[in-house]
Amino acid sequence: MKFKILIFSLCLVFISSNIYGDLSIYLNPRINYSGKIKVKSLGLIEGSSITKELLETYVPESLYKDGFIDQSEIRFFLKKLSGVVPVVYGTATRIIENKKTEDIAIERKIIVKKNDSIVLVMRRGRIKIEFTGKAMKSSYKNQIIPVKIRNNKIIKVKIISSSRGEILQ
Repeated sequence: MKFKILIFSLCLVFISSNIYGDLSIYLNPRINYSGKIKVKSLGLIEGSSITKELLETYVPESLYKDGFIDQSEIRFFLKKLSGVVPVVYGTATRIIENKKTEDIAIERKIIVKKNDSIVLVMRRGRIKIEFTGKAMKSSYKNQIIPVKIRNNKIIKVKIISSSRGEILQ
């Protein structure tokens, strides 16, 4: 009887090792990419089912269009590729797209140059006061810069457009 249980246990271990365990992946918490993502970028991949073709395969964009590839998506995708259900360590991988230099330059266009005169806005409740100041350095939109006002006092201002800034309190 003990022999039958031992043989049954060994068969069960053999069968389960063929279903699980031939492929393991330890997910990277974050991937920065430009272009397409290869399977090998997802994390550390171990096991006897690994092939060069598997590692070089591109991950479909539909899996990461939401900014994440979660455990179940990876498990299903790798099972389809390799025929083996992988063991996935980690819950998800955050996918962050590297922006092209031109895109960054467009977003960070200088709108106020040093020594430009800008209108400063100060709000207190429903009261709005406007006066002018001189930018002490060049600035992008939403950047905080020092601005000199009439009495040579320097205040911090958040640039909101090419000729306007909001006084920070």
